[in-house]
Amino acid sequence: MGVLAGGYYCHNISLSILQGSKNPENNIRDVFLGYLACFLTYVVCGTAGYYGFTGSHFETKLMDPELKGLISQNSLDMFSATSNIATFIRFCAFCQLLTVNALIIALERSQILLLVTGK
Repeated sequence: MGVLAGGYYCHNISLSILQGSKNPENNIRDVFLGYLACFLTYVVCGTAGYYGFTGSHFETKLMDPELKGLISQNSLDMFSATSNIATFIRFCAFCQLLTVNALIIALERSQILLLVTGK
């Protein structure tokens, strides 16, 4: 639910971003390219996640025998603590959180200023 709420929030703030654009005549093109990039990101991540986490080498990492062949709730639990792949994934997650947090704070600030000042 958190991901869905965040996606809903970010899609709603696209209107305030478009109002302040430098070339408003390109808004339709820019919105289309933005949604296309978002769609392609979802497709690539979903496909890579599906193929990346299927396989027999994850079956031995799970503790519950009833869940054999399924991925864990936290995919990093499926790797050992010294795994280079898990270290790379943790670094990518850190970079994503670092950049998304700054974006959300900037967007919150602009919405609060719009509410308070009307500009």
